[in-house]
Amino acid sequence: MKLTKKKGYLAASGVILIAIGTYISLSPAEYLGQFGMGVTDNINFYSDLRSMVGSLLVFGLVAMTGAFRKRFEESATLMSTIVFVAYGIFRITAIAIDGIPGGVILGATAIEIVFALIGLALISSSQKALVTA
Repeated sequence: MKLTKKKGYLAASGVILIAIGTYISLSPAEYLGQFGMGVTDNINFYSDLRSMVGSLLVFGLVAMTGAFRKRFEESATLMSTIVFVAYGIFRITAIAIDGIPGGVILGATAIEIVFALIGLALISSSQKALVTA
């Protein structure tokens, strides 16, 4: 298997999304506790949180599949880019509405924006290659 920029992007995206999805799904109280949020054992809240971050786990699995299966590479790149673009846009929107969050969230925002920009650049270069071919 030849390592390409897309495969590297997809593997890194996959690891990040799988790790976050798994961590929050399995330990929502611990995740929230790092932000000083003492959420009691609210079954409805945990159910919602787990279902939302479960999608990140699935997106991560799709990204990893694209990293190792050529036929899924383009769609996985598009999907991973969309996930990071959406996170970046909504984090910036939240900052505009709610104010500046803590350092952990700001760090996550930076990572999401970087991955969104890398994904957009990869998609753009693929489109240019198709046009010139």
